[in-house]
Amino acid sequence: MAFLQRLLSKPALLFGVLASSACSTSPSSGPSVLGTEEEGAAPLTLLACPDSPNCVSSLASNTEQRVAPFTLGSGNDDRDPNTYQLAIVNAVEADGGRVQAQRDGYVWATYTSSLFRFVDDIEWLLNADKNQFDVRSASRTGYSDLGVNRKRVERLREALAGTQTAQ
Repeated sequence: MAFLQRLLSKPALLFGVLASSACSTSPSSGPSVLGTEEEGAAPLTLLACPDSPNCVSSLASNTEQRVAPFTLGSGNDDRDPNTYQLAIVNAVEADGGRVQAQRDGYVWATYTSSLFRFVDDIEWLLNADKNQFDVRSASRTGYSDLGVNRKRVERLREALAGTQTAQ
């Protein structure tokens, strides 16, 4: 408690602690996509998550960072990818995110934390062969996100499940 009181009484020290923890990994500056066939085209794949625990992806090979992809359904529940992509955009905007780019089969959005203005990127990329959208959500700075990206992905998944049953 005494440490916390000293830290709060010295703004320069507090800023130094926050800045060093926020910059413990090199920040990215936008979407994590790899390889586009042409400018403005949808990416070919999403980047792998770094070793730090501030990223989740449906393409992750380790269980700590893996989340399920967003499936379009099977059988009678099939959803059109374009309709589902529009639902993703609507869910992100309703959840407080900001869509930065969207192309056929691809959505990139950002979320900014209210207190320290940290930015997280979240992307969906259509995998038509598997009838799903792969997803990746990552913090641009810091080492740990305290589970924020995983919670966001699952919250958006729940929102989309609600729109699926409504249609």
